[in-house]
Amino acid sequence: MANSAKRMVVFSGERPVLVGTVGEDFSEYRDWLAAKGVETSKIKVIAGEHTASCFINTDLQDNQITAFYPAPWLKHPQSRCTIWTSGPAT
Repeated sequence: MANSAKRMVVFSGERPVLVGTVGEDFSEYRDWLAAKGVETSKIKVIAGEHTASCFINTDLQDNQITAFYPAPWLKHPQSRCTIWTSGPAT
């Protein structure tokens, strides 16, 4: 969702607002998103957790297996990531 929000800034001039939960490892990515014009103040950091992640592995025959680590979603499913728009970026 964060990359989609960044593209909204670049291609449409919208000022998206990300809403969701992340782990303590999010600070560097938060800074990068903010520098690109994405509003991150509605993202809640869950202490003691890592941000959800997904790893997709593809072999030489193009078979894929996906591993997904959902925490902190498991503890706070009501606040999974969403994009809001608040109007044109300024």
